[in-house]
Amino acid sequence: MECDFFFRLTFAGNFAEIPASHERYASDGDDSDTAIAVFISELCERLSSLGAVDFQVSGFGLDDWRTDVWMHLAVVMEQFPLFLTSLQAGKNSVLDFYEQGLQRILYFVVRDLKITIECRSYSEWDPVFPALEDDWHRILQMATALLQDFIFVVKEKLPFFYEHSLFQNYLRLA
Repeated sequence: MECDFFFRLTFAGNFAEIPASHERYASDGDDSDTAIAVFISELCERLSSLGAVDFQVSGFGLDDWRTDVWMHLAVVMEQFPLFLTSLQAGKNSVLDFYEQGLQRILYFVVRDLKITIECRSYSEWDPVFPALEDDWHRILQMATALLQDFIFVVKEKLPFFYEHSLFQNYLRLA
C-alpha cells in the first residue's frame, strides 16, 4: 500500500483513434454556479461514454480509489476552480468526494512550501494514513496538470462543449 497521494487523468491507449463527439449542450442561458456544475456533470458523462480517459486517485493507504469519469471526476472538477485558485495563492483548500462510493473529504493545509493533506471519511472506510505531508509545488503541479489534461480532452473530444459559454466561464474561474 502506498501512502503517497495523487490524482490524474490517464489517456486511453487508442485516444487518437477515438472520434470526437459533435453533440451539443442545450442550455437555457443560465450561467450561475449551479448551471456550470450541471454542465460539468453532463460533460463528464459524455467523456465517460467515449472511453477516452480514466480518472485515478490514490492515497491514504488505498492504491486505487476506484474513481470514474462520469461521477467522481465531475464532482472534483466542479470544485476545481476554487481549489486550484486557493492552492496557487498558498491558501488552505478542500476537495470533497461526497458522492456514493467514496464519501471522503480532503483538507489541504499549506504551511510555507509544505502541504499537509488530511483525509476524513464519512463512510465505514478509514484511511490507513489519515494525514500526509507533501511538497506544495508537487501538489500544485499535479492539480495544474489535471486541469490542463481535462481542458485538452474536452477540446479534442467534445469540441462543442469546449466552445460553449458555460465551459468558457468555467475556465475563467480556474
